[in-house]
Amino acid sequence: MTIEPFTIAPKLVERVWGGQRLGSLFGGEPGKTYGELWCAYDDNLVASGPFQGQRLADVLAAHGPEILGQAVYDKFGPELPLLIKLIDTAEWLSVQVHPDDAYA
Repeated sequence: MTIEPFTIAPKLVERVWGGQRLGSLFGGEPGKTYGELWCAYDDNLVASGPFQGQRLADVLAAHGPEILGQAVYDKFGPELPLLIKLIDTAEWLSVQVHPDDAYA
């Protein structure tokens, strides 16, 4: 099966430390502080193509090997194995490290 190309709608996420740039560039509400733009994540909606309006997680559950490739699907299953996001800060942020339990 051949999957036609599709685009994913990014998701603006409000943060108290966020700035104004992401909202102004990606259709946010004026005055809100958006700190993150989630470009690729399981809960993003498909914006165009054959799966328009569906959650990316649902599309991957039905067509994971065709979209992710068999090797990636075999390793991670239908979950998108990454989160791609842009960050806009209006405040200084701390450095955060999130090791898994085994490493910690």
